[in-house]
Amino acid sequence: MSRLSAGIVLDLGANDGHFSRFVEQSSLILSTDFDSRVVNENYIKTKSEKNANLLPLVLNICNPSPSIGWNNSERTGFFDRIEFDTVMALALIHHLVFSNNITLEMIAQKLLIAKNHLIIEFIPINDEKVKQITIDKKIDHIQYSENLFESSFEKYFDLKEKHKINGSERILYWYEKKA
Repeated sequence: MSRLSAGIVLDLGANDGHFSRFVEQSSLILSTDFDSRVVNENYIKTKSEKNANLLPLVLNICNPSPSIGWNNSERTGFFDRIEFDTVMALALIHHLVFSNNITLEMIAQKLLIAKNHLIIEFIPINDEKVKQITIDKKIDHIQYSENLFESSFEKYFDLKEKHKINGSERILYWYEKKA
């Protein structure tokens, strides 16, 4: 994060905002999660730190705030309200794939909301967290692999860097949106 001009950042699935706090060169960080309990913890910590550029928000990426009001134009939907220079999606995609049946291709298309940068983590199928969320599910029909992840994202983004995360098989990707 220190090597890119982050601009306005959207951190999806931010939990308590731990990684949102690593973004130092940002005018605004929207630190979002669907779990109101962890968003509240994030808010309390943000307030105690007097961190004016971090905004914790409850957001379910699978069911975001829609456009509402007269002719659906009085208030625009969440993703239409602001442009995000950088999007972060750490420890998120396995939840979208295995809990919400969203394909990697659909995720890549949605994350085109990033004007410039995408920081995303791939969690392999043998990861403990994936095993936890799939323990009682039949997942044979779900297409999910590192190769499929990369081919889905390379259609829309250029790979800048890829790093294995120490002590795990998870992989962190830094992409730039294709022009």
